[in-house]
Amino acid sequence: MKMHVAYSPEQQMPSDIVETVGLRHDGPVGEQLTDVPSVLVEDRAYFKIERIDRFVEQKQPFVIRMKDNVEIHQKRA
Repeated sequence: MKMHVAYSPEQQMPSDIVETVGLRHDGPVGEQLTDVPSVLVEDRAYFKIERIDRFVEQKQPFVIRMKDNVEIHQKRA
């Protein structure tokens, strides 16, 4: 059993919780928890560059443990 949580800093408690069985892939569950007022705390299973870009565009607060082989580069204008 896994618990996927969106945290609300304003309420200082979880704003949403989704339970799954251990064999289910975590990625789709992370999409369910997207909520701009909440801070998403996610593990590597959720990590996709496209998702990170979307979070930045939507101003979605997040913390994700990145994969070891990721390189960060600044966009050039």
